[in-house]
Amino acid sequence: MNNVYKPIFWGLFLLFFSCKDLVPQSSQVKNIDSILTNNPRPPADTDDYNWQENFHLTHNPEKDTIAGKPVSYYINRNDCHYLAVNFYYGKYRPSDNDSTEKLLSLAITKNKQLRPFYRWCLERTLEFSDGALGEYTGAPARNYIETYPKEFLTHIGHDTAYTYYKEWISAISYSGFYENENFSDQVNIKKNFLTTTKMNCSDCNEQEVQLIEKIAFDSFKQTEEE
Repeated sequence: MNNVYKPIFWGLFLLFFSCKDLVPQSSQVKNIDSILTNNPRPPADTDDYNWQENFHLTHNPEKDTIAGKPVSYYINRNDCHYLAVNFYYGKYRPSDNDSTEKLLSLAITKNKQLRPFYRWCLERTLEFSDGALGEYTGAPARNYIETYPKEFLTHIGHDTAYTYYKEWISAISYSGFYENENFSDQVNIKKNFLTTTKMNCSDCNEQEVQLIEKIAFDSFKQTEEE
């Protein structure tokens, strides 16, 4: 290279890399956040799959079905939450922590495509929830019924043995109250439940309304006479 151009070359070389280092860190972080949002797959929380032995899963998403659809229909979606995916594969077992609260709250999503999968996660958690974990299941179970009462009635209608029904009721009875409610005031909690549920089931027929009232009666035993 001609000695005349060497200073110019090195000057441009240094200018290029010094400008590159001046890219705002916020822009770089934004790109990383985008990647994490699109691929939110943290390390597995557990390698113990025995806790799922009663779920009757093969962990083959093409074979396992939920609400009449293969599991792959749900977990292959970009907007399917990683906690639900890890729950299905047995990599995340709910316990008394914030991640469990997030997982169970997914059942209230407005996303009709994913809601059956999230409800499945909630319902399976009801099967083994006791003690500290039981404190986390009642409110989301109640909230789901209040928000989508007709959908719940259709879902539970397939439970001819009332096995799952009993688990929903048991969870709500144990911890199905909200922060602004007094758990000992079962009368008003029951009234709140019925008001909200019937409002969200304005197209329910007489039989469905009776079922809602039965759910309320079974969940909140205390009566005004008591």
